Amino acid sequence: MEERFLSLFRLEDEERFLVVQKTLLFFDEVDLFPARFGPLVDDERRLFDASGYSADDFARRIEAKLREDEKLFRAFISHLPAASPKFTGLSVELGRDYLDLWGRSQFGTRRRFYRSAKDLVMITAYSRDDVWKAIGYEGPLLV
Repeated sequence: MEERFLSLFRLEDEERFLVVQKTLLFFDEVDLFPARFGPLVDDERRLFDASGYSADDFARRIEAKLREDEKLFRAFISHLPAASPKFTGLSVELGRDYLDLWGRSQFGTRRRFYRSAKDLVMITAYSRDDVWKAIGYEGPLLV
């Protein structure tokens, strides 16, 4: 099963999974969500530079995005039983809420990570023979 998945999706080789690699390292540390993480700002700068706005405009927009993400984070953290847990220590419900927080972030990198993580879970689930049986899928047609 693992070999099948890894042969389909070369996470270490494909650029579309680069955001997963860059972000996964600090995703587990829940309290880092509102931090000014360099790669997030750098990715936003690349997108912003292409739009032709000034450096002052960029700085204002980054600050606004950070404030919005911090507001989302404060609402999320108010539901946690303990301060600063790791994602891997959250209940399933809180883990979903935390992942959803990433999906609602003002930063494109966080939203791409959310979509990539969601896609990987779906791909993994639908790559399993036991899931195929449960949904009535008889497997790929072989020619």
